[in-house]
Amino acid sequence: MLYFRSPDREKRHEPRPRKLLLFMFAELVLALVILSVAIMSYIGFNTEMVQVFDILSSENIGRTITRVIQIIAVILSGLGVFSLYKAKVSDRRWRALYCFGITVVLLCSFVVSYQHSVNLGSDQGVWSLFIAFLGIGCMITGVSLY
Repeated sequence: MLYFRSPDREKRHEPRPRKLLLFMFAELVLALVILSVAIMSYIGFNTEMVQVFDILSSENIGRTITRVIQIIAVILSGLGVFSLYKAKVSDRRWRALYCFGITVVLLCSFVVSYQHSVNLGSDQGVWSLFIAFLGIGCMITGVSLY
């Protein structure tokens, strides 16, 4: 955030770029996918619902969800590099896309590490840390849009 400080005060009143809003919406959809996986990890997977839609079999549900999360993390990393380029070249408000992307990549790694954890105890502190990271990332994204 400090690297992209610039004296372009006149750009504050210009409308945000349309592509920025489209990419932010795409990141939001990917973040909702990650949050749904996290919620399913917290409350438990409903294997009957998954088998009704014939999306995943019960043998490979963990491996498939892990692959989907890794693919989302790679996509968001690519969008992050693109947004850093756009923030430096055209408009510094593109840094919001980077900040939100980094937040969601952090949440991706958190969900994957939680799914692969061998701790059988119910640790509620882990989920409060998850919510804290999400809240801080959203606040930084909001500040970056200004």
